[in-house]
Amino acid sequence: MSAVEIIARAASYDQLCEILIARRKQLGLSQMAVDHIAGLQDGYTAKIEVFHKKMGRLSLTLLLGALGVDLALVPSAVPHRKTDVNSTDYGSIDKDHHAKIGRKGGRIAMSRKTPKQRREFARQGAKVRWRKWREAKAFQDEKDRRKLKRLAGLKPSEGGA
Repeated sequence: MSAVEIIARAASYDQLCEILIARRKQLGLSQMAVDHIAGLQDGYTAKIEVFHKKMGRLSLTLLLGALGVDLALVPSAVPHRKTDVNSTDYGSIDKDHHAKIGRKGGRIAMSRKTPKQRREFARQGAKVRWRKWREAKAFQDEKDRRKLKRLAGLKPSEGGA
């Protein structure tokens, strides 16, 4: 095995993203340029860099290639605490992390509500969605009526419907 030059170390996904951002800037590439070189859709790198999107297997490979780096595993310098990925104990995660991930931080607020409060919150959301759907449906029905009248040669104010 040949010696590997370690450019940077990351112990978390956030650190990996920060390293990739620094590498992009070191190369003097814009986010759009990285998207173009990697063959990703426009704006993909920007979404990853602001933590709106997570890298998948394919996008990680393409991004690493565009930045001219490989991913290597090295023994950890410090022991990491064990975390359960499926845990709902959000109290142990620092608040800065939730500020970065945006709307997913709402899970914490929801976990603090009682089951009755969660049901009421869901009920209110459903009411709003149904109201918006009914308004959109009525608007579309009116547009369809006008289109049919126009196709029939009538003005929208003429004829009954």
